[in-house]
Amino acid sequence: MRRRPAETARHLVALSRRSTLAIFRQPALVGPSLIFPLFFAALGSSAFSRAISLPGFPQVDSYLQFTLAGTVTQGVLFGSVTGAAALATDIQDGFFDRLL
Repeated sequence: MRRRPAETARHLVALSRRSTLAIFRQPALVGPSLIFPLFFAALGSSAFSRAISLPGFPQVDSYLQFTLAGTVTQGVLFGSVTGAAALATDIQDGFFDRLL
């Protein structure tokens, strides 16, 4: 049996909404996804700000520009892990089966 795209989209929205509400009910889960990447970017840019004056270092205005891609990637990975944990909980608790 094939599902229609609209039905799949409704299921996706239901899972996303449940996950988002569950995360914001526990503020300790929001911290790692938002605060840690920003903290490590600030710490790294202040600690290694003199590295941009070394010969052979790529031309950038600040070290923060150099590390911004890593900070964004870390935020995405932390968010993905949190989302995967929420999906695993939904599957374990049977909510996912009720959608099917």
